[in-house]
Amino acid sequence: MVNACIYVLCLVLYIPALVVNFMPVGLSVVSSMCVLLGLLALHRSPMASWKYVAVPFLAAWALLSTLGLGLTSSELRYLVLFPVAVLLGYLLYISGYTFRLVRIFLRVSLVMAILATFEWSSRRSIIGDDSRFEFFSRMRTFRAAVASDHPLVLAMFLVAGICAVCALEFSFRKRAVLVTLLLMGVWSTDGRFPLALGVILGLAVVFGPRRLLETFSARKRWLMAGSVVLWLVIAHLSVYRWTNSAFGGTAAESSAAYRPAIYSFIPDIIKSNPLGVGFDDIPRGVWLVRGRSVIYDLGNTVDSELVLLALRFGVVGLVAFAAIWIIFIMCPRQIAPIGLMGSALMVGGLTTALSAWNTLGSFLFILLGISLGSIRRRGKQKDEIAERANVVQAGAL
Repeated sequence: MVNACIYVLCLVLYIPALVVNFMPVGLSVVSSMCVLLGLLALHRSPMASWKYVAVPFLAAWALLSTLGLGLTSSELRYLVLFPVAVLLGYLLYISGYTFRLVRIFLRVSLVMAILATFEWSSRRSIIGDDSRFEFFSRMRTFRAAVASDHPLVLAMFLVAGICAVCALEFSFRKRAVLVTLLLMGVWSTDGRFPLALGVILGLAVVFGPRRLLETFSARKRWLMAGSVVLWLVIAHLSVYRWTNSAFGGTAAESSAAYRPAIYSFIPDIIKSNPLGVGFDDIPRGVWLVRGRSVIYDLGNTVDSELVLLALRFGVVGLVAFAAIWIIFIMCPRQIAPIGLMGSALMVGGLTTALSAWNTLGSFLFILLGISLGSIRRRGKQKDEIAERANVVQAGAL
């Protein structure tokens, strides 16, 4: 039953464009998470007796908040979806379903990668929504999205799937086939940064998965130092080098120039509103990016999780971004693949607004909940169920 619910959750995260025909995406995501959360709490997790009251209360609160309180999309994500996702991730860990989630997520990712490749090759929407497909492809080459929110969202899910390959004991040949299929799916989305990230991770997963996980687990100080250097470089470029211009000879070049341009607004964003705009709409007509023949408004498109959190929560948002990044790095050895998946998403968040999407943001926070659960229990006596189940298991898909 739990396995079936995990399959449903992964599908809901991957195909919101189909789910929305039956119910709002936010409601479908929170419903699937609450059902799975209830099953874990009532059957497998070693929690205290308060679970019989807390879990039904949480489910009722989440569903009522989604249905009847008139929440804005931002309030729904940050006050309902993401807290539930963190708790679900925590229960998945202590219930011993961490690597079951990884295995099922990888299976669904492989199917979606194959569908994305087929959609790109056929040049038609695989779900019959050609207008949506044309919208994604109107300024550039054809971009596969299948039934995902956006081609970049699909690409980031598939990059996480590449990281998931190293969580399971596959032969070299099978790893090469799985990574190739996933990379073909990423390539079909025409997401250049996800593709570059996927190629780097894919090579490491194919040729040295154990070394990759050992490096990620044992070199935390080096990873932390590298992260700090990266953040300082971004801060320096945002203040002194990058400007609000996104000129390019092609749409692809303009898109690439758009990311540095929006980073140049961070100092002004923090200066004008240190605590951000909260859950209100991002002001339009304030932060404008000059293109060759068009002006981009940051109030319409924020292609960076770091910039989005700065807009929403100011300094607190920047600290939260760094904290989540660090938490994934601090994942203990036994769930290093989860830390690797989360870290890959956070790196991708430099060019994609992860929490702007109900689906991708919820998945990120599920991984965060697993990481928090593992870190909390690392210094204590390990739970028997989690210790038996949260291990890298050999076996075929």
